Order: sequence, then structure tokens, then C-alpha cells
Amino acid sequence: MACTSRRTTLVNAIEVEAGDQVTRSWLAGQPGVDRVLISPRLRPLPRDATPMRGSDQAPPAPEWNLAMLGVPQVWASGIRGKGIVIGSSDSGVDVSHPALRDSYRGGDDSWYDPWFGTTTPTDRNGHGTHTVGTAVGADNIGWPRRRSGWPA
Repeated sequence: MACTSRRTTLVNAIEVEAGDQVTRSWLAGQPGVDRVLISPRLRPLPRDATPMRGSDQAPPAPEWNLAMLGVPQVWASGIRGKGIVIGSSDSGVDVSHPALRDSYRGGDDSWYDPWFGTTTPTDRNGHGTHTVGTAVGADNIGWPRRRSGWPA
């Protein structure tokens, strides 16, 4: 039986183009195979969303969600997330955002754009920037306060 295959980058899986149910059933019965799934047809949004840009100033104190989790007490104990790397799979990231630009790790393995092939961090609509900011944004917005790196 002839099959083509390729490794995936976001999950521990191998994509196999095998076609029929008989081949899929045979693969599912092999040692080391957890399950066989049909690959979804992934595609970008049909049109770009309107980019959003905020104008609010950074908050003077940690946001309520950080305070509720006890993050200021963790920061006070000296834990700031140093050495931790955060990744994101979303609409992209605006590397020039003031809460993110100083903590971007950079390097050849820090950015991958499967839809448009951009070679530097880009966010077409702001959602990815928002979520990465929540995770690692500086100025009382995210958890580590400029002490960790993030690839996008």
C-alpha cells in the first residue's frame, strides 16, 4: 500500500494521506497509534478583520484578574517568570505593542505564519496580540512583567 505522510508542527502527530477506510482501520490497529482522525480542511478567514488599536494608558496597578490570582504577592516574592517561554496559536502578534515589544524572544524559531507566510510577527486583527498581552504583557497587564520571552 502506498501512502504519503508528513510531520505536523502543532501536535504530536503524523498526517498520512491514505484515503480509504481499510487503510485507516489498519493504521488504527498498529502499535503506537493512539487514534486515526480525518484531517479537517483548515482555511483562513475569507477576509481580514478590521485591525483594532486601543488608546488606553497602561493601568497604574495590576488588573483585577492578576490581583484575584495573587500575582502581586508572587511578584513580591521575586518570581517574575524568568526563563519561561510562552507560545500562542492565534491571529498573530503585534511585536511593536508597548506591552510586548521588550519581551519578544526573537530568533529563527519564534515565529511561524501558516496562512500568509509572514516572516516577522504580524497580527491582522488584534486578537492574538490581546491574548499574548494577557499572558505576558508588561505594565500590569499580564503575568510575568517583562521577565520572560515569548515566541509567537
